[in-house]
Amino acid sequence: MTSSSSQNNHDAINLNVVPSVAPEVWRSYFLSPNGPVTVTDSVMLSGTTATVIAAGLLTPEDGRILAGGTDPQTINDSMALTIQCVASVSNMG
Repeated sequence: MTSSSSQNNHDAINLNVVPSVAPEVWRSYFLSPNGPVTVTDSVMLSGTTATVIAAGLLTPEDGRILAGGTDPQTINDSMALTIQCVASVSNMG
């Protein structure tokens, strides 16, 4: 039993491991203050990464829609986007 449990631990992902080489860029258009978002960055562990990813999901047309609306419209549109994002993440789970 010991060998099977240690084998399972070997397959577990350790999010605290620091890579010895530069990590691969995940999407070059998602830029954080530290550079492009890499495959080792985590939305769940970093608010900055989450913000960069969320900001990158908006298209220029979305920006024009949000900029052209009144404050209440912008708040409503932002809430609708938030709900759509949460629903998408929930569906992935």
